[in-house]
Amino acid sequence: MTRATIAATTVLAAAALLLATAAFTGNLTKAKTKAYIRVDQFGYAPNAPKHAYLISTTPETGKAFAVQKAHGQTVVSGTIGHSIGTVNTTYRYVYLLAFGKLAHRGTYKVTAAKATSPPFRIASAQARYAKALANALSFYENERDGPNFIRSPLRTAPGHLNDRHARTYLPPKTNGNGNFKGSLNALPQFIDAAGGWWDAGDYLKFVETTSYTVDLMLTGVSDFPTEMGSRAKRSNFTDEARFGLNWLLHMWDDHTRTMYFQVGIGAGNRHAISDHDIWRLPQADDHYGGNNPLYRYIRHRPVFPAGLPNSPVSPNLAGRDAAAFALCFKVFRAKDPALAAGASKPPSTCTRSPTPTRSDS
Repeated sequence: MTRATIAATTVLAAAALLLATAAFTGNLTKAKTKAYIRVDQFGYAPNAPKHAYLISTTPETGKAFAVQKAHGQTVVSGTIGHSIGTVNTTYRYVYLLAFGKLAHRGTYKVTAAKATSPPFRIASAQARYAKALANALSFYENERDGPNFIRSPLRTAPGHLNDRHARTYLPPKTNGNGNFKGSLNALPQFIDAAGGWWDAGDYLKFVETTSYTVDLMLTGVSDFPTEMGSRAKRSNFTDEARFGLNWLLHMWDDHTRTMYFQVGIGAGNRHAISDHDIWRLPQADDHYGGNNPLYRYIRHRPVFPAGLPNSPVSPNLAGRDAAAFALCFKVFRAKDPALAAGASKPPSTCTRSPTPTRSDS
């Protein structure tokens, strides 16, 4: 995995590249402009491949394109090749513009088909990604759940402390809207599910997305210490990866060989309000609605196993989780041998029976 790939992918995980994605597809539904040029908004490394994309309503094969300095001097020129795809029925032509031989650092723009790209930089990986990675780290720090939160203007109190003693349930059947049918089937086990990061703008927590995020963080810490590890001034992800790992360890019960994969439920039904149904601060959830049973799964969030003890689980889910623990050993075996060996507080299981019972409380 290249330095640019791990840095950009980590930022994507924090949604820092949403604007870049929007820039590629936005404003392409109406053909007021005949062509657009899209470049890497983080810029390019001096010796790395460099590509831009020309998106056009008309054929442009054989015409010229140019890379210019900010003041207009052409430093690279080339010929537009054949279309490599399409965006939609209006913008039917997409062309790859390659200018990899440009290695001098500075600010440039690409011109072609009467279109001009946004300005971009050629600079070192550290210069290009430092701010974005620092913003990504801040994003995760503000997404922390449980007692070990980081106080900031966005976070003034811990949330979901009831997760420290969370009841487990069988995963429910849902309808086409994602609402679960009937009542949840409670299992006898209670586990410590506190910690972890919220997912995708709500307060749910998932092993699938958390393990993938930890995989990327630990790869960055290990392979790119200047950008994401011990030598990074503003974007050292080591502690944040440790925080994610501790939660993942809680989601695996080594005694019963049970993997838990989700905390909280997104869409409820007319008998139970769930996470997506209301707007509130996370610290409100532990006491939300008082004793009103309609909000019982807000106050006491369900935890769902991927399967009953010793049962097979999704290879995708198990593989991501196993990768996180393997990287944990690689990164922490010298500096934190206990964590590298999987030493975290285990799930505080109160009973071991896998027999489900129906519960509305």
